[in-house]
Amino acid sequence: MYWSEKWRVPIIIQAMTRNRFYAIRGCLAQDRPQALCVDEMIIPFSGRCHMRQYCPNKPNPVGLKVFVLASPQGIVCDMVVYQGDTTFPHLISQGFGLGKLPFCI
Repeated sequence: MYWSEKWRVPIIIQAMTRNRFYAIRGCLAQDRPQALCVDEMIIPFSGRCHMRQYCPNKPNPVGLKVFVLASPQGIVCDMVVYQGDTTFPHLISQGFGLGKLPFCI
């Protein structure tokens, strides 16, 4: 996507070619551990964004709320940005709510 004519991102194109990126990316793959943790975190952000959340009980109360899949060592394996009701529409429409999330990741 970064190297396509329509969506070209100059800073990425100048740093690395597409073929070099794909060659390096294959070496960075890691197996997911058996024990994983699902948690939420706030990425501090005070700019204008419709996804910005306010959570008063967090150390950084204003920012982007993210659901994180992490290893016991704290390495983030995957993340999903919370976007309100549109974050997990297939689960919410079935009546499960967000409580079903840990079983589906």
